[in-house]
Amino acid sequence: MSPTTSAAYAIEPSPDGILAGRIGQKHTERFRSLEEARGALGRGPAVVALPRRSLFVRTMRVPNASKADVRAAVATQLGLLLPLDPADIAFDFHLTDDVNTEGRLATVFALNAQQLEELKASLAAADIEVSGFVPSCLGSMVLASQLRVPDCLVISQSAAGLGFDVIRGGEITYAREAPTVAEEDSLRGEIARTLAAASESDLPIVMADGLALPSAEFQSNESPLVDLASHEAQRMHVSLESPRALMEREKAKRAAKTRFTVLLCAAAAVMWTWVFLNDSDVNRAARQSEARFAASLRTLNSAVTAAEARLLEKTKLKTTLDRAFAPKQAIEDVLAVVSNHTNDGVWLTNFSAEFGKPLEVRGTALTNDNVSTFVADLEGDQRFRDVRLLFANNGTIEERHVVQFAVQAHVIGNLPIVDPKKGGK
Repeated sequence: MSPTTSAAYAIEPSPDGILAGRIGQKHTERFRSLEEARGALGRGPAVVALPRRSLFVRTMRVPNASKADVRAAVATQLGLLLPLDPADIAFDFHLTDDVNTEGRLATVFALNAQQLEELKASLAAADIEVSGFVPSCLGSMVLASQLRVPDCLVISQSAAGLGFDVIRGGEITYAREAPTVAEEDSLRGEIARTLAAASESDLPIVMADGLALPSAEFQSNESPLVDLASHEAQRMHVSLESPRALMEREKAKRAAKTRFTVLLCAAAAVMWTWVFLNDSDVNRAARQSEARFAASLRTLNSAVTAAEARLLEKTKLKTTLDRAFAPKQAIEDVLAVVSNHTNDGVWLTNFSAEFGKPLEVRGTALTNDNVSTFVADLEGDQRFRDVRLLFANNGTIEERHVVQFAVQAHVIGNLPIVDPKKGGK
């Protein structure tokens, strides 16, 4: 699927609804379903914005080489960058202009391939033609470039609420999504939380989509979502594909090469037949040469097969060692993600995480509903599993009713040293 195909509109799907906008229009519209959006927007290819909530955004140094070579290098590092199996990752990347002795800086965008396949199926069922699957935060890069603000925090509408995108040096470095807030103080709190998670002390604020904040340095009616379908965004050549789609594309290329090879072989066969009919001595020499070539080819094929087997064995060994000794998620990342899930009525008082052991978080909340919301948010995050509430005790602090609670969860990728026995007494 080519990310350079001209698009008629941009669309961002989410379980909470659909956000879409036509090319050339500044505003976006909300729809309840993909079918409703398709009926209102009409035919034409669509750029599909992948929600920030589902995306991983990472930066890494890569060889200063072609994109095909860089893709191969990035693919070998995905297992170290993300808490997912490399075979289950759909990804693409953007090569920046930052080049030093260690290589070129690349921004990698990734998500679970199963989510991408499910989204493809939903779009196909709604008869929506797709020109590419693009990270929603790239639209903020385009808007920041248009405003000539290389360092900023762009706040815009998203399908599920508000998008917060940190731009540094004209490149996206961090992206998150939060529910829509009406109060200015709540919005400032989300801004502070975003800057802290991105390790930024202060940045100019860009309010997009006509959103208002009196203290913001820049106000714009432009929609970063619509900007995803602009020529500037398409020139980045970013469109996420699942491993299966990449495999099918490579298979089609190999099939085309095979067909070409067959045609060449057929032409060669005709030529050799003509030679045989005209000169038996030359034909005999050709057969001898062909036999030598076939023997050499078999030898080379055997060597390649043996080398591939050794490489597969080494790769499996490396994967096993990585899983055993390299945690998929850094402790500071886990703390930042857990903190992002706290709501206005929850305070964390203790955070405990060890290699091979469950994460335990203790805190204080104003109400039991605050605790339930916090636990539900952790359960919905793909970084954790087996989330459970250990206890929630009512109490008072300075005559104020509070709930003290503890939550336990397994951090994806934090493998136990010894697997627990199942069915034991």
